[in-house]
Amino acid sequence: METSRFVTILENAVRRQVLAGAGLLVGVSGGADSLALLHGLAQIAEPLDLRLVVAHFDHQLRPESGADARFVEEVARSLGLPARIGSADVVALARERGMGIEEAARQARLRFFAELAGETGAAAVALGHTRDDQVESRLLHLVRGAGLRGLVGMAEDSTLMVDGQAIRVVRPLLAVGRADTEAYCAAIPLQPRDDLTNRDLAFARNRIRHAIVPPMRLLNPQLDDAIERLARSARAAEEFVEAELDRRLPEVVQMGYGEWVIRRQPFRDLPEALKRALVRRAAEAGGAQVGAEAIETALAAGDSWPAGSRLTWPNGWTVRIEHDWLRIGRDLPESSAVEALATTEVPLAGGEVPLILPPALAGRSRPAGAVLRVRRRGRRCERPRDRWHADFDRTRVAESLTMRGRRPGDRLAAEGLAGTKKLQDILVDAHIPRDERDRVPLLTSCNAVAWAIGLRRNRELIAGPDCDDVICCEVGETADDTGGEI
Repeated sequence: METSRFVTILENAVRRQVLAGAGLLVGVSGGADSLALLHGLAQIAEPLDLRLVVAHFDHQLRPESGADARFVEEVARSLGLPARIGSADVVALARERGMGIEEAARQARLRFFAELAGETGAAAVALGHTRDDQVESRLLHLVRGAGLRGLVGMAEDSTLMVDGQAIRVVRPLLAVGRADTEAYCAAIPLQPRDDLTNRDLAFARNRIRHAIVPPMRLLNPQLDDAIERLARSARAAEEFVEAELDRRLPEVVQMGYGEWVIRRQPFRDLPEALKRALVRRAAEAGGAQVGAEAIETALAAGDSWPAGSRLTWPNGWTVRIEHDWLRIGRDLPESSAVEALATTEVPLAGGEVPLILPPALAGRSRPAGAVLRVRRRGRRCERPRDRWHADFDRTRVAESLTMRGRRPGDRLAAEGLAGTKKLQDILVDAHIPRDERDRVPLLTSCNAVAWAIGLRRNRELIAGPDCDDVICCEVGETADDTGGEI
């Protein structure tokens, strides 16, 4: 490939990605691919008004890695570009986190890029992955049992989450091969660094590159095109699944306190492809690094595991099984996960009090964020079966109602039941998970529970049919909001 055509392909990719006029980090290892990317971007920087910063990360995997960093700095200097160098002991990091060296290196490198992008105001990080890298990645995903997304491979333009920070990654060279970058470097000329770890068969990608791909190309010289066709089919199927998941999501999922709360029966009814996509999306939304095997185990858990079971994922994430819920989120200490309600005075003359409902309670037709509206009326509203509404007899309640969380010994003279019942038993009967029970809001009068909001009202305090002084309480988002039925 001629150098001018190579630069044209690169320029077209940058324009497609709408990066003209932007700051751009260029990840440069010192190999042919990243050197060709850097030099090509430098050729189009002025006409496209690109502000380039060279970024090199030293993984400290080889004695000569420091020399690679100095080489990249010198190349950047020759092009009149600033260079930033990062480093980490990747072997120690992998040992500390219990992961493979390749994954530890990837995470450390991306973390450096994300921090540097924030410091420099760069719009994206450009990486030198080529068509050959794409083939290797897809095959690697295939042998590891990845689904459709693995076959799709790397995107030319994507957003990754690194420690909760979004970083845009662009790969302008996916349309060219490794031979093209090597030819470009030879024509300039540029002398790439030779990284011996690229030939170390201890690394899975290198085994794919040197032991798997060459014989496959002997079977089919058009291997790259064949795998690209497979990827296009996988991409179309993946897009359909994601669009269908977007449509079905509101009926299955609600957002909880730093977690995804999934209604278990609707989840069971989903087609398997949607279940898999839903669990993966929940994991990715929180930055949990999970593989195909963990996803499959989570599907089995949601379908058939008993309440109280839990599945542990990396990075402090869990899948917890409740009677009616599948909960995916970070496994926080109970003191952090449970947010007890603060005591709040509720105005009897009328007004609004904001509510944050726990997921299991909010799932009963109310969003997690809502308001308690209080009005004084001359008669009751005749909505006896609306669980989000309560009419109290003004003469039977104290000068002010109080909203709080549960306390030891709380009991409720609940409608439809004789005597009183422990609030704890009412919450258990309603399938409120153990770690949400302290978040159920209670409306109290003289410390007696008047209403476990969304669950049960106190029959001794509610307004009778002839009551002419009513405190009307309802939960909703709008004045016309109506609730579900008990």
